[in-house]
Amino acid sequence: MRSWLALSAAALWLLPAILCAGEPPVSYSKLCVTCGILGADSIGSVSGQFVVHGSTLPLPRFLQQSNPGQGDYLELIPQTVAITAERVKRALVDEFEIPNLFQQKVHVVLLPRAPPEQPVTIVSHLYRDQVVFQIGMPVRMDHTRFVNALVQVLLSDFASLGSHRVPELPTWLVEGLTQHL
Repeated sequence: MRSWLALSAAALWLLPAILCAGEPPVSYSKLCVTCGILGADSIGSVSGQFVVHGSTLPLPRFLQQSNPGQGDYLELIPQTVAITAERVKRALVDEFEIPNLFQQKVHVVLLPRAPPEQPVTIVSHLYRDQVVFQIGMPVRMDHTRFVNALVQVLLSDFASLGSHRVPELPTWLVEGLTQHL
C-alpha cells in the first residue's frame, strides 16, 4: 500500500512534465540583460527571436477599460504576444514563399500605463554583428496597430539581411501587408 502511494505521488509530480512533453520550451526571466529591464516578466518565444517584457498578471481595475462600448482593444499579455509574433512571422514566410531567414532579436515592451491611443515606438539598436529591435506598445491597443508593428519590424529584419543598417520601409507596404494578413 505504501509503495502504491509513493508511486501515485511520483506520477502526480511527473504529470505536468508528461502532458507538456510535446510543447516547445519557452524561457522566462525577471531580468533582460539586453534591454536592462529589471522586474518585468520576460517571456521568450519558441524560436527565441521575440522577447516580450510586461506583467503576466491581469491589469489592475483602474487601468481596465471602464466603458466597453468606447472601443475594441486587445489586452496584451506577454505569452500571447510572443505566440502572435511567431504566427505573424509564419504568415509572412508563407505569403512570400521564402525560407525563414528572420534572425534579429525583437524585444517587445508592454507599457501598462500608456493610453491605448499612444503611438507604438520602434527602435533599432545597431551592433557590430546584429540588429536588435525594440517595440514599445500600450498593454491595451487596437489589434490592427498591434499587427502593424509586428509586420513593420519583421519586414525591417528581412530588409536588413546582410547589411549593418535598417532601411526605411514605405508606409504603403507595411499597411498593405498588415491588411492582407
